[in-house]
Amino acid sequence: MVETRKNGLTAAEIQDWLASKVAGMLQVSPEEIDVREDLDFYGLESVEAITLSGELSEWIGRDLSPTIIREYPTIADIAGYLTEGG
Repeated sequence: MVETRKNGLTAAEIQDWLASKVAGMLQVSPEEIDVREDLDFYGLESVEAITLSGELSEWIGRDLSPTIIREYPTIADIAGYLTEGG
């Protein structure tokens, strides 16, 4: 079963969006981003993580903690939280 929230986004859509954003920050292809890899592996700085959480919040139309990237360490974890538990 595919989980969605009131914003209508699936976990896969959120994962794709986040992978694309992280890839852009790192100047690599989105296909090079493993959604199950801890984001610390990619070397995101705190400012980048906060920026990413702000952009994600705006994109999904929902207030999120600026620390969501640290609280849920992988893209898959974040997407799961937003579609299942958050």
